[in-house]
Amino acid sequence: WMTRDPALLVKIAMLKGSLFLACTALLLYILIRRLVGQLMAAENRHVEVLRKYQEIFNASNEAIFIHDVQSGVVLDVNSRMLSLFGYDRDEALRTTVGQLSGGDPQLAEQQARELMDKVFAEGPQMFEWLSRSKDGREFWTEVSLQRVVSNGQACILAVVRDISERKRAEDAITDLNK
Repeated sequence: WMTRDPALLVKIAMLKGSLFLACTALLLYILIRRLVGQLMAAENRHVEVLRKYQEIFNASNEAIFIHDVQSGVVLDVNSRMLSLFGYDRDEALRTTVGQLSGGDPQLAEQQARELMDKVFAEGPQMFEWLSRSKDGREFWTEVSLQRVVSNGQACILAVVRDISERKRAEDAITDLNK
């Protein structure tokens, strides 16, 4: 390797440089390919977790809403909500608490805001609420509110159960006792 010929030294230096570049490129290719594989595997796991979440979310016998705390707008709903209230998904995601409530929508919005604030101040809340379906039918529901964080955003999780049959039975018992 010891030579005094400058042309040969240049050729050797170029060969060593080319070999270094080729090895570096190969290592980078291997590392990038491994990283991409790990990212794809993580993404696949994430997609699977989301799929399972969606299955559980939609399998519930209770209507589930996720509300934005600030606006009260519905961010997500499950299949039971759609069937109970008669909305399609796009319509449901544009509704507010007032539209889904029986009686005066503005009063319902105000009462709902107070209940959401109470969730943040005191913790989970459970109460009965007069609800309204898309076709205007009013029915009684039992509502459970809980604070949750979704995508870093504070939200309200509302789990809603239709208690119309129970209310009718209670009214019938009351009528019998008169």
